[in-house]
Amino acid sequence: PGTVSGNDSIISLTHDSSGTISIAKGSGSGMARFTLTTPSSADTTAPTVSSVAITSASGVSNNFLNAGDVVSVTATFSESVLVSTSGGTPFVTINVGGNSKQASYSSGSGSNALVFSYTIASNESADADGISIGNNAINANSGTIQDAAGNNANLSHGAVAANSSFKVDTISPTISSITSSTASGSYTTSDVINIQVNFSEAVKLSTGNLIVTLQLNGATKNLTISNWGSSYLSTVSSNYTIQAGDYADELTVSNISLSSGSATLNDAAGNALSDFSIGSNLDSSKTFFICGRNMEGDSLQVTGDGVTSNYIFNSNAHGRYQWDNLRSNTCIDSVPFRVLSGGAPVLRGQKSESDSFYTIRKGGDSQQR
Repeated sequence: PGTVSGNDSIISLTHDSSGTISIAKGSGSGMARFTLTTPSSADTTAPTVSSVAITSASGVSNNFLNAGDVVSVTATFSESVLVSTSGGTPFVTINVGGNSKQASYSSGSGSNALVFSYTIASNESADADGISIGNNAINANSGTIQDAAGNNANLSHGAVAANSSFKVDTISPTISSITSSTASGSYTTSDVINIQVNFSEAVKLSTGNLIVTLQLNGATKNLTISNWGSSYLSTVSSNYTIQAGDYADELTVSNISLSSGSATLNDAAGNALSDFSIGSNLDSSKTFFICGRNMEGDSLQVTGDGVTSNYIFNSNAHGRYQWDNLRSNTCIDSVPFRVLSGGAPVLRGQKSESDSFYTIRKGGDSQQR
């Protein structure tokens, strides 16, 4: 601080300890004064991170992200900062399904909020809890994040817990199995068999219905499972009523399809079911013998191994049809069965040297083969 003085009619200049510079000309009431205040010290304070958060995502569906969706992370600083990417692009490390991924700087230079973005990959690991961020996850990566005075930002910050609004699922649903709540057994005309389609995860049908094609012996029948609305279900079902003429040694499902060409089956993340192959078919868990022909009173004579036996087809105690004393499932006019030495005729099985094979024919006769 000090004073520089000249002729009273010229100027005087004063610089005090506060950094104020005064320039005056003349004296008394005729004096003109100009005052300039200079900063007392330079800015040496580094910007700090106030918060880090997952703030948005494109394509999010029911709080899920899938392949191609972009998640944004916002880092807020204590003051406006400038970003330079000439040496490298800053990034934030995020945790997706237990794997570290880099959300790269995308915008915000000149403000106190920087945005970092990451695009979900097609093979991304599922994250049922939501994306999270560890502590000190911001990395300048040879770029710079500075304030206007050139102070490098202090990038330390706390961890961000898993955000359930940004879960990740890039895996398409599949048909895991076909099952039934109906007990295994023999069934005839007007009996009802439940058919259940089980998916690998809950799905919703956009429009139309689900068509299940039942495989009978030499024929197929379609079973419709009606659209289940806005719900996401992992199991859907319907009942098939056996029609006159239906016959199957062992009921299975040969195909599953959608009734509308524009229909889709999607999980909550929007992943569509595209592979309609069946993981485990109906005959893996249940055995259904179907006979849709009333054979009440039909007779059968079996001659084999020196023994002739007569059988009458009657309802049994459980309401199912059977050949009295004949341990077999027999339905149409011509069905192969075998006679075991010393035992009653039974349907199917492996032939041995002591077996005699016959064909049942309606009307009471049989032929050896």
